[in-house]
Parts: sequence; structure tokens; C-alpha cells
Amino acid sequence: KGRGDVAGYFLIHNETNTHPALYGESRANNGIGVMGYIPVSEIGTAGAFITDNPSNTEATLYASTSSNNGGTASMGTTNGTQSNAGTFRSTNPANAFAALWVQSNSNELYSGAIYGEMIGTGDCAGCFRINNAANPTSALYGETNGTGPAVMGNNIGLGHAGQFMIGNPANGGHAVNAQTNG
Repeated sequence: KGRGDVAGYFLIHNETNTHPALYGESRANNGIGVMGYIPVSEIGTAGAFITDNPSNTEATLYASTSSNNGGTASMGTTNGTQSNAGTFRSTNPANAFAALWVQSNSNELYSGAIYGEMIGTGDCAGCFRINNAANPTSALYGETNGTGPAVMGNNIGLGHAGQFMIGNPANGGHAVNAQTNG
């Protein structure tokens, strides 16, 4: 074990080398090729990947799977009471790209680019909140160039299919504003 420094350091100094500096492989069922671990008595990050070159166009972390049996390329799990299973944060105000970009090319049911399912009773399956009083844009935007509606609500239980509310008594705006160009 290292004391005050890294326990292992791997460096490729040849700029033409296209092989990884570290490679892990497991041939066992449910095996793990490379693993980071922080014991219960310590605090830290089990794995960190950093790209420090502003000209880099490659992913800092890439995950891929060929599973036909429900396996995911990336998965986050938490069993704590005050932690997220995944967090994506864009911290540069000049960044014109989304903090998370999701794309699906499937034609199957329940294969949307983002699918949220809440199995508890604590909050919504998809919550979008703007926490900046100066932001004039909507918290949720739907757009399509197909023949279906841009936004749809379908309640298969006993509640409403849609509900709109203004919770600020000083707001004189409409709860629903509809407009058409056709």
C-alpha cells in the first residue's frame, strides 16, 4: 500500500501508441475487470477519470455493451439516504452544450431517449425545475417534426391527465396559454 503517494503509476510516453496504459479483463461469470474501492472507514473517490486537454474531442469515460439480455453500458446505484445514483453538472456558463445528451434509435415501446419510472411515493418520475428567478425559459419543452403531439399526458389511474397551476399570488399570467399558427 502506498503512503502519501500512488500505489501504482502507468504511463505511455510514445505519442503513436494507441493501446491503454492499464487494461483489466475478467473471464469469470459476473467478474470485474478493474475495480476501485473505498472501505467504510475512509472517504474518497473510488475512480476518477480526468481529461485536461481543452482540444480533446474524445470521451473521458466510455462504456459499451453488446448485451441482448438487459445489460447496461453504465449503471449507478446508491443505497444511501442523501445521495444521487448519478450526477451530471456543466459548470462553465459559456458552455453551449447540454449537461446530458441522450439519444435513442429504437422503434420499440418504452425505449424513449429518457425513460423515468418512480416506484415510490416521494416525487414525480421526471422533475424539471429552474432555480434561477432571472431565467425566462420554460422548465420543460417538447418539440416534434412528426405527426404526434409535442407533449402528451396519459393517466391510467384515477388522477388528471394534466394539471397546470400558478403558485405565486403576485403572478397575473394565465395558467394555460395556447397559440396556433395554422
